[in-house]
Amino acid sequence: MHAYKAFAAAVRVAGGASFVGLCGCTATPPAPPGAGDSYEDIFVLRSERKERITQSSWCSKERAGFAPLSAPSLLEDRFNFWSVETRIADGRIANTHAANIGELRGCLGGTDKAGVLNFYLETTVNGLAVSGKGDCTLVLADQPEKNMYVSRCTVPLKVTSDAYVGGLLVTSSMTTNEATFGLQTNPPGYTQVSIATFRLWRKH
Repeated sequence: MHAYKAFAAAVRVAGGASFVGLCGCTATPPAPPGAGDSYEDIFVLRSERKERITQSSWCSKERAGFAPLSAPSLLEDRFNFWSVETRIADGRIANTHAANIGELRGCLGGTDKAGVLNFYLETTVNGLAVSGKGDCTLVLADQPEKNMYVSRCTVPLKVTSDAYVGGLLVTSSMTTNEATFGLQTNPPGYTQVSIATFRLWRKH
């Protein structure tokens, strides 16, 4: 099977404008940065696909900004987000699901480019409503094992706060044909779906 068709099949397998909460807490206004302080907030999270809706009314063209290419409707995916624990000595992630801190709701649709899917998301980060439209690109097929597909997603972000100018989401993602949902891959021993990095940039 052609790599893109297999990747698309893995994406399809199984199977209001309100934001789904990531953290469910009230947004903490950023303090004005002083000398040496950062003008951005960075979050590294692990996603877990918990639901897929193949006939989604929520994933409309008006909301997502793109229409289905050939399927009758866009795919809607819902994810849990987990915080991760990183070793201070070397930066290695020692725990990929330390605490369940919220959810993300997203829409996926095909494009006219092989190996590329449109991707729209809504979530909250530290109490801040965040949305964005970008894409996911197949990087490796049948790697690191057969029927496993590695992709990257890149999404420019809008933040509904006057304290921020925007942001960027970048993911390192893995999809398998045999395990679409949950934390365990098949074959076992890998981290699905994504390790996601959110960068939110403050005004200054």
